[in-house]
Amino acid sequence: NRTKVYHRIFNDLLARENKLVGATRIGISEEDIGYLFEEVFRGRSVVHPGFQ
Repeated sequence: NRTKVYHRIFNDLLARENKLVGATRIGISEEDIGYLFEEVFRGRSVVHPGFQ
């Protein structure tokens, strides 16, 4: 179930942010995590090719 994967990635990211800067919230959602995960997994980039 991919939802569990997204939830785990989200929680891991939140834990790392908490450890690094004491953040209790992050500016992205589990849905955002899912989108980014799928884009990376499919070999697509969210960055425009002309970006430098």
